[in-house]
Amino acid sequence: MSFVSYNRFEEVVQAVENGEADYAMLPIENTTSGGINEVYDLLLHTTLSIVGEEKFEVKHCLVTSENEDLSKIKKIYAHYQAAAQCSNFIATLKDCSIEYFADTAMSVRKISEEKNSEYAAIASKEASEIFNVKIIRENIANQTENYTRFIVCTRKPISVDQRIPCKTSLVLATSHTAGSLVDALSVFRKYDLNLTKLESRPVLGNPWEEMFYIDFEGNILSENVKNALEELNPHTRFVKVLGCYPNRDIQRTEI
Repeated sequence: MSFVSYNRFEEVVQAVENGEADYAMLPIENTTSGGINEVYDLLLHTTLSIVGEEKFEVKHCLVTSENEDLSKIKKIYAHYQAAAQCSNFIATLKDCSIEYFADTAMSVRKISEEKNSEYAAIASKEASEIFNVKIIRENIANQTENYTRFIVCTRKPISVDQRIPCKTSLVLATSHTAGSLVDALSVFRKYDLNLTKLESRPVLGNPWEEMFYIDFEGNILSENVKNALEELNPHTRFVKVLGCYPNRDIQRTEI
């Protein structure tokens, strides 16, 4: 397997849609900073389907081109999500500005090339080793257990064997009336489908209206889920199934 990187999430999605890559791996949420809105918005419009998920522990470090003390750091390069996840640590630094980068690796490459002892970046230990920079502080995230969930997308949906516990992801819009969301969610309760995620995003062009992204435990091939989705339709203005894929939280069989 070969890996290709892009500067923006939109470019990652387009590469798979155009056949330049087979899979897109996109961060969807973090246990510290929450949902990644740009990716949620892309899922609404893309033709790709979610076929998998992975969860990675993220251990942020502050890195520099030289081993300097914190008092000499005047600028930090970081992805905005990384900065949000390390906001408590950043607040302790005096006279230090933040410059956002689209990608964590790009921020590390920046300080590696500039070799300015007053500049630092927020990155992983692995990134520091790749670009040969120094770690001056480890584990600077607000939470000691900091995880990011990634989704894996491709051009064609997959069928998951019904013996394998899995999730189904979808996005829906309800009517702009009192109780409409409750009516839609009651369908999942009726069919005993456990929701693992409920995220709202504004509908562009329609102020104060929301789209709702939902993950639930269930296989789209099962009669239970088919009946639930059919009953969901009268309570919504729009429903799009984003994918059905194995649940990453289940324990894998040991051989």
